[in-house]
Amino acid sequence: MKVSHQGGFTLLELSIVLLIIAALTRALIVPLSQTFLQEKRRSTVQQLEYIKQTLNGYLMSNGVLPCPIDVATHTLEVVAHSGKQCAAYIGGVPASLLGLVGESDQTGALLNAWGQPFIYSLSKSNSSSHGNPSLPDWHNKGEPHAVGAAQLIGDLQICRHRVAGSCPNNHLLASNIVWVVVSPGQQLDASVSETENADGDTVFSSMAYSQQIDDLFDDQLIWASGNELVYWLLKANWLP
Repeated sequence: MKVSHQGGFTLLELSIVLLIIAALTRALIVPLSQTFLQEKRRSTVQQLEYIKQTLNGYLMSNGVLPCPIDVATHTLEVVAHSGKQCAAYIGGVPASLLGLVGESDQTGALLNAWGQPFIYSLSKSNSSSHGNPSLPDWHNKGEPHAVGAAQLIGDLQICRHRVAGSCPNNHLLASNIVWVVVSPGQQLDASVSETENADGDTVFSSMAYSQQIDDLFDDQLIWASGNELVYWLLKANWLP
């Protein structure tokens, strides 16, 4: 008599197949996740450049810079008039005011590729000897003209790492900065270095992208100096 054997896989064979599938899946997921991450960062670079262009365009059209959106009160001072202070000097990028295309949150602040609001910081510097010394120079109508090109400066700094207080010269990347826009990265919790960009002071850190567990850094920044913005104001005939 013949004994018939039904075809099928043994448990060992199934385990081997599952291990092979898992290994192949991991091999595919890692490159795909890296490609996804790189695409998000490329998209953010493009957004930041576009924000810079629109802020320069706004400055040339209006002679002043827009205030950030106060995300706490949803307040935006539009083309600040004489005698006005911004509701906030660190807040959201006013997408509608600047004509920026993209997703916004409920406050009207532009969102980055990760779905997080860009952080827009504006200098509060004001000249004590020119213009109105009680008003910040960069967002009050007529103040840049009254202050003059030689006196228009920014009080923000870009440092190569996180510091307590002012950035020391040996770690200073840029000074005389008028505005900074920070794009928070994929990491929801700020690392040690990234806390410099979320502590509300006038110093920001710009470092190389890092996925090191002990100090992740995936913030992306763009900024403009006083000299650069004076050039645009002169070009648009807002300064004498």
